[in-house]
Amino acid sequence: MSPAHLKQHQLLGQGVLVVYKKIEDRLVFFGKFEIS
Repeated sequence: MSPAHLKQHQLLGQGVLVVYKKIEDRLVFFGKFEIS
């Protein structure tokens, strides 16, 4: 793998993590909302 490809792969991974975190936060928020 070329360094440029590896860098692109890392950025993609970070993007996925950010999206996952946002979804997780939203699920937690709705979970609290339903409980209360």
